[in-house]
Amino acid sequence: MILLYTDWPLAAAGRAAQRLRNWVTRGRRPPVTGLDKRLLDQRDTIRGVLGREWWQAVLLTAGRLGFDFGCLLAALRATGADPQPSLVLLAYSAAGIVALLPLTPGGLGIVEASLGGLLVLAGVQAGYAFLATLAYRIASYWLPLLAGPPAYLLFRHRYGRPVSRRATPDGDG
Repeated sequence: MILLYTDWPLAAAGRAAQRLRNWVTRGRRPPVTGLDKRLLDQRDTIRGVLGREWWQAVLLTAGRLGFDFGCLLAALRATGADPQPSLVLLAYSAAGIVALLPLTPGGLGIVEASLGGLLVLAGVQAGYAFLATLAYRIASYWLPLLAGPPAYLLFRHRYGRPVSRRATPDGDG
């Protein structure tokens, strides 16, 4: 919320990320400039799109995360484990941060290994932790993927083939 209405935290984060990226890639890539201004411009665009309906975005995001966490808790209970929900929430959050690292598509393998290990640290027996992690990932990652092909076919049936746009010499695609 603060980031939507206050410039300095986002600009400072942008400058820090720019300095870090330029330091890490010095000599190998051209330096990045103006990241703070780009972040503020993109934030303003997002704020403009959301408008007065920003609370719906917050509510839907919180709901999606809540149901996803509930799916993990249900998978744990289905295995017979009875962990503390607060410790499972910590493991879920840490695995979510690990999933942000683009090491594999969709965090495949990385999320399972980190979440399973973190659940063991949260007090869940190893067998239950990894079985629940597998069931959770099947329900939260693989099953939604099955909806893709039918959705694509329904879209194509309703709207037809996409119109091919050829590039013109002046670049107006």
